[in-house]
Amino acid sequence: MIVRAGIYFVNKISVGKSIFSIRSRSFLIRIYKYWDKYPITVIEGGREMNMRRKGSKGEWPGKFRKGLSLALCASMAGTGIAAHVALADTEAVVLGDELLKATPDQAQKLEEATPSNAGMSSSLTDGGSGEIGGEEATPSNATFQMLPPDDNILSVGTDEPYQSIQDAINYINEKQKGSDEAKEEDWMIQVRPGSYGRFLVPRTVENLTIQGAGNDTVIQTMDGSSLESSAGSVRNSDANGIVVWGKNITFKDLKIESGDYHLDKEGKELWYTSAISTNDIMSGTEEEAASGLTLDHCTFEGSGTGMGVLPLRSVFTVTDCRFEGYEQAIYFACDNLEALDWQITGNTIEDCIYAIHGYFGGAVSGDAEGMMIQGNTICGTQDRFAVVALMDQSNKGSLKLDISDNDFSYAILGGINQRKDGDVAQGSMGELLDANVMKDHSFVADAYWYSADNYGTAFYAPKEAGKIAVWHADPLQESDIKDKFQAALEDYGTAGQFIEFNAPAQEIFTLAKNALVIEDYVDAGDLKISKQVLGNDHDSTTFHFKIKLSREDGRALNGRYDYVDAAGESHTAALEDGIMEISMKNGESVVVKDLLPGTQYEVSEAENSAYTASCAAPTGQIEAKVEKEVVFQNTYQGSGLPDIPSPDWSISKSKTAETLDKDFQSKVTLSLPAYDYKPSVDVVMVVDVSSSMKDHDITEAKKAALAMCGELESRDKVSSRIGIVTFDKTAHDLTNGLVSVTEAKKAIGEIKPSSDTNMMAGLMAGKAMLDQGTADDKYLVLLSDGIPIYWVNDQGEATGKMLSRYTQLDEKGNPMIVSREPAASEPEGSMEDMSVVKSIDEILAFQDWDTDADEWIQESNTGAIWDNGYKHTNIEKSIYMTAKYLMSEILGRYPLKMVAFGTDKYSNSIVYKYGENFCDWIGAQEGVSYYKVKKPGYGGENGELVQAFEEISNEMIHVVDAGSSVIDEIGKTGDYDFAFVNDADRLVMNVDGKEEAAEKIGENSYGFVKNSQVADGYEFVLYYHPDGCSYKGKTYGESFVWKINVPVTIDHPVQLTYQVKLTNPKNEAGTYGTYDRDGKAGYEGLYTNNMAVLYPVDSNGNAYEAEKFLKPTVSYTVKSEKPDPTDPTPTEPEPKPTEPEPKPTDPQPTDPQPTDPQPTDPQPTNPQPTTSGGNHISGGTGGRGSRGSGIGGPGVETQAAETVPEATIAENAAETAAEELPKTGDHTSPAMWLLLIGAGMAASLFVAVSGRRDEE
Repeated sequence: MIVRAGIYFVNKISVGKSIFSIRSRSFLIRIYKYWDKYPITVIEGGREMNMRRKGSKGEWPGKFRKGLSLALCASMAGTGIAAHVALADTEAVVLGDELLKATPDQAQKLEEATPSNAGMSSSLTDGGSGEIGGEEATPSNATFQMLPPDDNILSVGTDEPYQSIQDAINYINEKQKGSDEAKEEDWMIQVRPGSYGRFLVPRTVENLTIQGAGNDTVIQTMDGSSLESSAGSVRNSDANGIVVWGKNITFKDLKIESGDYHLDKEGKELWYTSAISTNDIMSGTEEEAASGLTLDHCTFEGSGTGMGVLPLRSVFTVTDCRFEGYEQAIYFACDNLEALDWQITGNTIEDCIYAIHGYFGGAVSGDAEGMMIQGNTICGTQDRFAVVALMDQSNKGSLKLDISDNDFSYAILGGINQRKDGDVAQGSMGELLDANVMKDHSFVADAYWYSADNYGTAFYAPKEAGKIAVWHADPLQESDIKDKFQAALEDYGTAGQFIEFNAPAQEIFTLAKNALVIEDYVDAGDLKISKQVLGNDHDSTTFHFKIKLSREDGRALNGRYDYVDAAGESHTAALEDGIMEISMKNGESVVVKDLLPGTQYEVSEAENSAYTASCAAPTGQIEAKVEKEVVFQNTYQGSGLPDIPSPDWSISKSKTAETLDKDFQSKVTLSLPAYDYKPSVDVVMVVDVSSSMKDHDITEAKKAALAMCGELESRDKVSSRIGIVTFDKTAHDLTNGLVSVTEAKKAIGEIKPSSDTNMMAGLMAGKAMLDQGTADDKYLVLLSDGIPIYWVNDQGEATGKMLSRYTQLDEKGNPMIVSREPAASEPEGSMEDMSVVKSIDEILAFQDWDTDADEWIQESNTGAIWDNGYKHTNIEKSIYMTAKYLMSEILGRYPLKMVAFGTDKYSNSIVYKYGENFCDWIGAQEGVSYYKVKKPGYGGENGELVQAFEEISNEMIHVVDAGSSVIDEIGKTGDYDFAFVNDADRLVMNVDGKEEAAEKIGENSYGFVKNSQVADGYEFVLYYHPDGCSYKGKTYGESFVWKINVPVTIDHPVQLTYQVKLTNPKNEAGTYGTYDRDGKAGYEGLYTNNMAVLYPVDSNGNAYEAEKFLKPTVSYTVKSEKPDPTDPTPTEPEPKPTEPEPKPTDPQPTDPQPTDPQPTDPQPTNPQPTTSGGNHISGGTGGRGSRGSGIGGPGVETQAAETVPEATIAENAAETAAEELPKTGDHTSPAMWLLLIGAGMAASLFVAVSGRRDEE
């Protein structure tokens, strides 16, 4: 429903419902009943503003941008309310509840009940341009419609009761004197087309609108005329224009013409000469300042001097107005005020030196809306840019700015003291470039002026693709100022998107001439720096570079320049003395964008002793539209560190096949874990008890360790042994080796906090324990914040660097040491310089550890460092030595569970940053599962460490989790052909020792163990594909997919048994194939399957690299023309040179016996999928076990687990045809039938005779 001016009823109001959506800026809603109970709320851009009360009727005049939603927010619903909607150049759309147009009788009753200008709506025209984005915000010249005069509506004109506007104002002033009721009412002076003199609105007049007929109603100002009113003379406050002291005054559809008269009574020039002014130097209260002044659809035409409007008010609105020909269009000097609600929207300002200019300096209330400048068009000229200069005089927030969607042409958008938190190093005005349209060399000036000697200005040029801005001092500026600015430019650099130098705001923003202007945009060039490492393809070392930029005369450039990093992300670098610093890794590049042609560059790389660096052309000169490239090649010399072996553990799994029976069929079994696996686990927990683990932290660590013991103890089918090691300066074996869970719990209770950190000692003790273990699965769990300050030397002693101090030198010039102590975390702990943090790769790349001094000598008073060959800090060397031990003795040998506890406790601490980096490095290594846990009180919660240890326990116990799957391709070659026996009776699932029958759930699909809580409704599903399928991006022939919908653990194994049939046995005499039950012998020949592949998902839902099962082989012997598989005599071929000779323990094919172990105490289970917490970080590959039963594998990339619903796997309806007997309808020859019958009779006779012989 589109609403026009009129009176409406809102029959039903819902709390918070929007009633109107306003599509222009001028509207008035009046609530006639219960307005105090149901206030109007304006919803604007998600921000709520309460209605300002105006009069006893609850009226709200709106002067806001389009897109408002007006809501009646009631504390109760259902009461009728009448709303008077007066809309000028406005459309209102009803959004919420029913809105009914009042009938003439209802309207009349409302008019009688509220004796005011209820007929006001008829005065408002429907034409005009009020929309943001129109060609020009020019007041309408539509036909002027006079309202019928009444007590509150006065008319001014030649034939009207009032000949001058001042006369009408004087009448209202007399009416309102001493009458609060009259002051609360709305008054209007409607002015006919014509020319009128200026006037004064005294402070005793309130709630007045003066409305004209657009450009046909002209007010003459700044013409030297006198000004008198019933309020008396304006004395020394006369600004030679319209003077406004009253409250809530609105000027609408007027044209203001200004002369050049700007002198006081003594002939002196008045600084505050203005067409409209609220200035009163004699008096003025804060309440008056907060009363609104509104200019709506007015035109201001000046003669090159003075101001358009001087609104010394906290609340001011100017919308859809036009200013032209003033020194300053809008000026304000509000020393003791705060900008509560200023809105400058939809205006056009041309040919004005200052478009908007002024300052606020009053106390900050905290709830001010500030100043919104939006949708304006501001134009200067090429010779004289228009200036917007806005200052927060208090530098505390008395002027908050919202500047957007404006169109600037030859203009400077400037702010003073608008920087974020007063930060003089980083401006905040630069972002306005993107929030507004900047044309014709317009730019942003961001100035600060904090004191007489603390000031500066930054200039931001709009970006133009492939070009760079060239600046110069305004040539029309006075010579001394121009020379000063040009010299500052030359010193800083004359080109770039960003220019900055020290200049006070009063020199940047003046009425004389511009300070700087953009001379032109010229074609720019780019500089690309690339890194190549030779001799180490997988190198991840970070290399550091310095880029020095200078002008052709050699002077360093400054400013800010954009660059694109190796990830393709854009950044801005601030040059200091021409230097920009960047970092890259092997194969990466960085591109510095938009440099001025002729710029000189020099690129250098920081030394790294593990590499030799070379660069053919590290220097050069930028050319327009050319990308210059500097390539640095580094040859890896070796770090001296041991290579980390690839982990050799995998998931425990097996595939076995029985010998072929008389029908050439074999039973094949897939087992998870492997059929011969015995569930046993050895775990060593290595716990950091340094000073960072004191108090509550050590309690959390003990709880976590006990939780892991409890989880392992609950697995009664798993043989578990646990060792507890703590470390401070040395390691402590609390269990004296691997012990039972019960004994380990007792040892955990003895853990106590200490001081110092020697992680290497703890790892050495932990490894020594695991070396003595006998379990199939062995794990090392490390809990630390990763800040080692000691290592273990070749003699097995804890050692670290020393910090020595001296006060004077001896006669030979050597320091006289007065104190010596362990260096511990110094010098990092006292420096706290995050910029010097080295990456772990950098630390490991250094090769000068043998020549590095282990004593740091410092002068006690000055802190100066004595150069004795000290190159690396104690933390850096401790990290190096610990990492070296990890690489040589643990990584790739034992699955490591790294738990980083509280590494980010102090985000601004360089010491903790080193610890976090080291833990991250360990966690990123192959074969490591990484958990990162925040400490309680520092972003973490109680129990999160316990949760991490429980997840680690799950990793140890789980073989695979829900979402895992196996695809098994049936064995086929050109020489033999196996077929899957597609029969539910031939399929068996053994779950924890209990056989589960297959249930046919589709033409070629089978379910095992119903469970409505898991995917597919079955815990295990088999999908058979007789014609092959595409799975996980690969194509397979005849195959089946075994989908696993529940966890499989080491103490609850699962076995799938199916059958295959050899369809093309040979007829010629001989032995075919070699029997290998589980594929461990590695024979080639009669494979029951081409391949079987496991796609595992771990207990945290991470999908890992696929793993292949070994392939068993079968054999058979043909002794005559007819194959006889019942007495096969396999011939063992010569074993492969690299394979061990098979042991003669494999069952003989003539007497096959099942050898799969049966559980001694089978318990049927109904496993459910587990859920994991959010602490796990898959930086490395979490291994299952050290001897072939763990999840993971080398080079595994974590990815989301893929589910395989039945509907996504294509099924073929064709069944395997039986080949044993001819079918009905076959045209087999009679001779063949006779041969078959004869053979049958001979076989029966043979059996009968044999039976008698047995009885005899």
